[in-house]
Amino acid sequence: MPDFYCSGVTSPRDPWQQGGSPPPYPSAPPPGATPWGTPPGGFPQTGYPHSQRDFAEPARPVAVECAFWIAIVVPLLVTVLYAVNSMLTQSFLTGTVGSDSGDPALNQEVVGLMAGISFAVFLFVVVFEVVLTALWITFGFKLRAGRTWARVVLTVFAAFWALYSAGGLITGEPGLTGALAADTPTPAGIVALGYAQSAVGLLAMVAFLVLVHLPASNRYFQSSRFAR
Repeated sequence: MPDFYCSGVTSPRDPWQQGGSPPPYPSAPPPGATPWGTPPGGFPQTGYPHSQRDFAEPARPVAVECAFWIAIVVPLLVTVLYAVNSMLTQSFLTGTVGSDSGDPALNQEVVGLMAGISFAVFLFVVVFEVVLTALWITFGFKLRAGRTWARVVLTVFAAFWALYSAGGLITGEPGLTGALAADTPTPAGIVALGYAQSAVGLLAMVAFLVLVHLPASNRYFQSSRFAR
């Protein structure tokens, strides 16, 4: 037998060295290397969103955008019309009452009383209109952002406003003209301004109710709940 097989020297093909130990198994990959079994760049994404932020914001339909501008512009316009109508009516009542009586002292007293009452009513209603306008604008921005509760609140506001405006047009007492006496010849400008105020309110509120409840608007508000 050749000495090669009896010398105790292992074959060069043998990975184990005689009397040695196996090579150490690395505990961690070298810097920059990927873990064993992990492809470069990591595992592929599944394509499913991992949080609510991954949901895209739904596209806002034109109907909601138009309803938003109605909620912003119309309350401001109606408040201005009411203020002008109120000042004209107050001036008309003061001048009419002051010229009806022949007693100067009585004229002065009645004119002062009517002016005080008219100004108190004017101030109260204007403050009320300003508060409502601020609410309309605030809720209008929430409506534009897809908040369902804002649509519900503004729907209630619009329904009451439409009924109030329709009542003024039907009874023939729009605006402040109903505060005038039945036998007092009301100037045509005050009457026309009162009708314009009621007509704008009625048409705008009906359009608003239709716009915010169209199928496209319903889908937008439903999608916005899942996008938040």
